[in-house]
Amino acid sequence: MIIKSIVPMAYEGMYKVSSNACSSFYVRQEYLNTVKIDSIESGAEFNEVETEEILDAGLTCVVELKAVEYLARAEQCKFGLCNKLRAKKFEKKYIDNALSYLESKNYLSDKRFATAWINTRRINHFEGRTKLMAELLQRGISKDIANEVLDEYFSQNDEEYICKKAYEKFYKHGKRDEKLLAAMINAGFPYKMVKEIQNSELRIQSGKITLRDALSAADAFCGIYGFWIHFAIFCAFLAVCTFCVINFNSKNCNFIKKWINCT
Repeated sequence: MIIKSIVPMAYEGMYKVSSNACSSFYVRQEYLNTVKIDSIESGAEFNEVETEEILDAGLTCVVELKAVEYLARAEQCKFGLCNKLRAKKFEKKYIDNALSYLESKNYLSDKRFATAWINTRRINHFEGRTKLMAELLQRGISKDIANEVLDEYFSQNDEEYICKKAYEKFYKHGKRDEKLLAAMINAGFPYKMVKEIQNSELRIQSGKITLRDALSAADAFCGIYGFWIHFAIFCAFLAVCTFCVINFNSKNCNFIKKWINCT
C-alpha cells in the first residue's frame, strides 16, 4: 500500500488517510501496534502485514465513530452499546478496541449510565433496591458499580418513603392483601418493610393509630418538608431578633444617651 496523503482531523488524535489500496479512511495511533502514526506520510509504502494493521485500525475507527453517534444521543452502557454495534454487523475485535478507547477517555461510562438510568426511572416508577439492582445487572452493569450507584441514590432518597408511595399506587389500582404484597415484593422492597407499612395502613384504616405510626408519619413529613420547616424556623428567629433590636432602640435610646453623658 502506498500513502497518497494524511490529514489530521478535528476529532482528537484521528487522521484521514488516502492510499492507492482503497478509498479514504481514518486511523489513530491507539489502534496501531507496530506501525507508528508518524510513519504514515505521503509517499510512504507498507508491506502486506503493515497494510493489514493500518486497515484494521481504519475499521476500528469506523466502529468508534458509530459508537460516538449513539453516545451523542444519550448515555450508553458498554453492554448495550456493544449489542447495538454487533447488530450493525461490526466484528467483535473492532468493537472491543473502540469501546476500550472510549472508556479510557471517559466518553463511555457504565457508572454515569447507571446514575442517569436510575434518575430517569424514578420519575414514573416506585421501586426498591432489589428491583433496581436486577435491572442494572440485566443491562450489563457490574455488581460493584451497581452497588456504588444505588448507595448514592438511597443516601438521598429514603427507601421506606418510596415503598409507601408504591403501596399507595398499587392500592389505588385495586390490589389488596396477597396480591398487593406480591406486587410490592416484585417491585424490589424488603418483605419486612412491606409488612410494616401494610400493618400500619391497616391500623390507620381501623382507627388504631399507635405512637410508632405517628412518629413514622412525622418522620416522613420532616423528610419531605424538612428544608421548608428549617427555613420557616430561621425566618421566625430573624423576625424576633429584628423586633428586639427595634424595640431596644426605641425604648432605651434616652437611657443610653444619659449613660453616655454621665461617663
